[in-house]
Amino acid sequence: MNSQQQDLVVAGRPMALRPLSAGEAPALIALHNQVFGSSVDGAWFDWKYGAGTGGGLGMGLWHDGQMIAFCGGVPRQFCLGSQLQMGTAYLQIGDVMVRPDWRAVLTRRGVFYTVSQAFYDAQIGANAAYTAGFGFPSARHLKLAEKLGLLRGTGEMVELIWSSAAFTPSDTSLWRWRLQPITPGQDGFESTLSTCWARMRQSLPNALLGERTPAYVRWRFGSRPNTHCEFWALKRPWPSRPVGLLVVSQPVAGQPCRWLDWIGPAQGLALAGRMAWRRVQRAGVQQMSTWASSEVATLLGPQAHSQHTVAPIGVPTRSLLPSAGSFAIPWWFMAGDTDFL
Repeated sequence: MNSQQQDLVVAGRPMALRPLSAGEAPALIALHNQVFGSSVDGAWFDWKYGAGTGGGLGMGLWHDGQMIAFCGGVPRQFCLGSQLQMGTAYLQIGDVMVRPDWRAVLTRRGVFYTVSQAFYDAQIGANAAYTAGFGFPSARHLKLAEKLGLLRGTGEMVELIWSSAAFTPSDTSLWRWRLQPITPGQDGFESTLSTCWARMRQSLPNALLGERTPAYVRWRFGSRPNTHCEFWALKRPWPSRPVGLLVVSQPVAGQPCRWLDWIGPAQGLALAGRMAWRRVQRAGVQQMSTWASSEVATLLGPQAHSQHTVAPIGVPTRSLLPSAGSFAIPWWFMAGDTDFL
């Protein structure tokens, strides 16, 4: 028996609660595919929860030898403007799952509460490895978690949509710019990205920015199994240093495209959006979208053809962050910051 395992009774039935181990990959994969209708596999587990860059952590709840609930997270470093937050380690919460036949037991001391509270208690707080956590739950998930005292809302994400069905006025200024493909394995990728990341931090002195270092970007977008992303450097037509770097899901004619990230100064965000929309339309894409926190939506929203709220931003109540009533956390998030790639 795992020395870290806790044997307990939940909803009148014997359970085992223990941290995720590499040997439990098949159980986690099966639960993920059952709950989310996904098709993740061992490569996905290694990418996210293996010993590499992802370094994910998790807590599983077991009954009769089967994992019936899980709560996990991936470490993330943040900057407040140009300054790395050395004293604040963040854990991005994700893959919170309860097997469908156990969802009726979503009450205090039920399976959802038990696995989530155990994970937060073990990983987040003043004396834990991570002083703050955050995630993107559904509105229903957040409502339940707030009721149980697990999470509190600290903002929301909106989906911004560009559609070929909407009228887009011609923009003659775009001829001054171009998007140049670049790959993570290409010479100069690391120096280009590092420069763009530095400009981004300098342009947003009051925003809370998740890291976008070369190592993180390669892991997040370049090495995720079964996910194909493209990187485009925004620059002038003549030889010059790129202003910023865009990350998009691979454009496929007739299919929606997701703009995942912009790594560059805030002043270039709107231009990057117009250039990306023009580029994917040329590839036959009829709809492009991204997710945006309020800091991003303020700059980018006016040019999108439509927008609507898609998810709240939640933080575990154990997080050492200001309460919502005293301070609005200036999150800077786009679609690539979420688990919804």
